[in-house]
Amino acid sequence: MGRTPEVSDYVAMTISSFIANLAVGGLLVLRKANLREIAFPGVFLLFAARIPSRLHDWIEQAMNEFARALEFDPRSSDACAGLGKIYSRCHDLEQTAQVLKGATGNAPMRSIRRMRHAIFKLETGEDSEAKKILDEMTDKALE
Repeated sequence: MGRTPEVSDYVAMTISSFIANLAVGGLLVLRKANLREIAFPGVFLLFAARIPSRLHDWIEQAMNEFARALEFDPRSSDACAGLGKIYSRCHDLEQTAQVLKGATGNAPMRSIRRMRHAIFKLETGEDSEAKKILDEMTDKALE
């Protein structure tokens, strides 16, 4: 009747279904205090599930589209920001830093792109770099 899922998709769906059933059962049976105690392990289990192959294909397609947009216009801060968001979600910090730097280089001084770059620097422990970006934004805004 439908398509037969790949093994990795089947495992991902099975784990996700199991976690959803546990969550619903927990909401029905457990008290609020108990739910707080198991919230972290529950969310951790959710992230332990594999990414379905179709979603993985969509991510690859999005990366290719952003790369094509950058070939067409290397100064596009929107394409750099989109690609940076994908790299960030895939935990590729080196590529994320590179494309976010490109996104901020072409963005206006008081833009959300520069703010997101500073937040990324803070999250990766580069406090002095984040401060430098924020100071530059503030100095230029006051001129």
